[in-house]
Amino acid sequence: MSALDSQLHRWQEAQLLDAETAERIRRFEGGRQHDARPGAVEAIVYLGIAVVAVGSVVVIAANWNHLAAPVRLSLPALSALIVLIIGWYMLRSPSPQLTRGGQLAWLLALALMGTTFAVNADELGLGPERNLLATGAAVTVLAAAFWLWSRTHAQVTGIAAGCLLVALGLAAVIDNDDYRTLLFGAFLLAAGAVGIALAELNLLRPRETVRLLSGLGALLGAFYSGVPPALAPFEAIGFVAGCALVALSIWRGVFMYMGFGVAVLFIALLTLVLRHVDDPTAAGLALTGMGLALLAGIVLLERLRPWARSHGQGGAQWRHVLR
Repeated sequence: MSALDSQLHRWQEAQLLDAETAERIRRFEGGRQHDARPGAVEAIVYLGIAVVAVGSVVVIAANWNHLAAPVRLSLPALSALIVLIIGWYMLRSPSPQLTRGGQLAWLLALALMGTTFAVNADELGLGPERNLLATGAAVTVLAAAFWLWSRTHAQVTGIAAGCLLVALGLAAVIDNDDYRTLLFGAFLLAAGAVGIALAELNLLRPRETVRLLSGLGALLGAFYSGVPPALAPFEAIGFVAGCALVALSIWRGVFMYMGFGVAVLFIALLTLVLRHVDDPTAAGLALTGMGLALLAGIVLLERLRPWARSHGQGGAQWRHVLR
């Protein structure tokens, strides 16, 4: 028995649905799930997009030094326009397979538009570092515009890719090596935090993809903010970010945030020990001791259960959290 059949059967037993209504729901959901399944058409669309992407890169790379400046500027722009039009027609199709193909086509168009912008900036004499930063900003804005038209997984991925390019650009333009990694990590962490906030406010969708990419950004950002040669005081960023993700997971009931939060705390703890303990044996013993202390502490708290003796609304809230 499928999950849908089990749920419908439970509702019928509770007299919330009659048999006829349950059968109509079953037929409707079955048809929708069948239409959403991947098929041969979708595979051909993805293959075609991949071939176009690789072919464009090969042609441009092989003839780049022999192309005149106007051709360099127009070739990726023309390719982007063609792919954008094809994707637009696919997105208008009633077929879910073609619709998903159109989403990927627009992601490819975004990459070609970013390439066009980078080529133009290079022809105008913008340095490689500033070019990377400007291209990242342009890709982020274009991806956001695409998302406003088609709020899909692929367009959210494009926004995340643009933010990553911006972070790399910020790290490239700064002269101080001590702050380069910190700036890269801090921007990724900030972008991840903004993405999480927008996802939980239901302003940026699909929420699953936004949560995944934002959590990954927060994880990488917290890691790079605290690793050498970043300054030692910034090691606390990882612990703050990890605790915030764990607290958010408990508050919102999203297990994904729990996984990212624990990973951030683990990396922050590992970085702290390895940075300040030179002897590998001592570092291993320190990590083992910390892990055992954490496990022992949680077992002791579970046995004593001090929150169980709490009364009133505050006690009820703590019981809910600690469960």
